[in-house]
Amino acid sequence: MDLILAGSLSAFGLFIWFKTNFFYEYAKLFNLNKSKLIQEYEAFIKVTQLNFSEFLGFKNSFFFKLISCPLCLNFWFNLFLILLFEFPLRYIGLLYIISIMEYMILSIVLSKYENN
Repeated sequence: MDLILAGSLSAFGLFIWFKTNFFYEYAKLFNLNKSKLIQEYEAFIKVTQLNFSEFLGFKNSFFFKLISCPLCLNFWFNLFLILLFEFPLRYIGLLYIISIMEYMILSIVLSKYENN
């Protein structure tokens, strides 16, 4: 049961990061929009509808590319959760599959909801 909980936490993190604009919105809320990255994003969204995580994928940085890839970020979320829940490392593959499936199901539900 803890493995499903950990997978759900990872899927939730992916969903929040890739399907919402929470980072940008909270940066504005806490008046952090003076940073160069946020200002670049504000100029970027004037011409496109992409969210913040997609914007980071256009940056020429390994770290930004890593956190703009759901499959890559999911691995790191799962590695963190394996350590947090003290699961054996051999469960990382199963946890990865559970979390990515949950994330994709949430994404499909969101797209169906947005189309109505």
